Amino acid sequence: MLRVLTVLVAAASVAGCVLPDPVDLDFVTSAFATDGELVDELDFNPVWEADGYNDCQLAFDLDGRTDEPEAGCPGCDAEMVVDLVVDSDDCDRIPSGADSSILGLSIGVNGDRAYFHDGSSWVQWLIGEKDGQSYEGSTQWIPQDGGGWQLRESFSLTWVAPE
Repeated sequence: MLRVLTVLVAAASVAGCVLPDPVDLDFVTSAFATDGELVDELDFNPVWEADGYNDCQLAFDLDGRTDEPEAGCPGCDAEMVVDLVVDSDDCDRIPSGADSSILGLSIGVNGDRAYFHDGSSWVQWLIGEKDGQSYEGSTQWIPQDGGGWQLRESFSLTWVAPE
């Protein structure tokens, strides 16, 4: 799934979405995620549906970890590490017996922007709304060429600051 997120973000960049350059940070608050959810909804056009693709939804629960997040989230006022654990999947795209959970994903929040670390750098992911120690955001990805599908993501996260 992390690969899917990385590919989708790269596709958004190609489609003309401008992602900010990383900036140096003087101070970032590590946090612990207490609750959260990520829901991906895939919507295929009739041509793809005729080839066996069906509209579907993949939902993850976010479980907080005490690991240190990757350093360098651009301007983030909260960073944390989470496990995204599959809650429901009617997409039938995950091989039988495979675990599609994403373990140890670094996530950061900077005001209205959410970021994730793709293994080499921080990538802007969503624009949403931060309220104290919670964040909600969503986005829609449509391939530049129309691609026959679109992805809608909704994301919510609540955290506590370390004592």
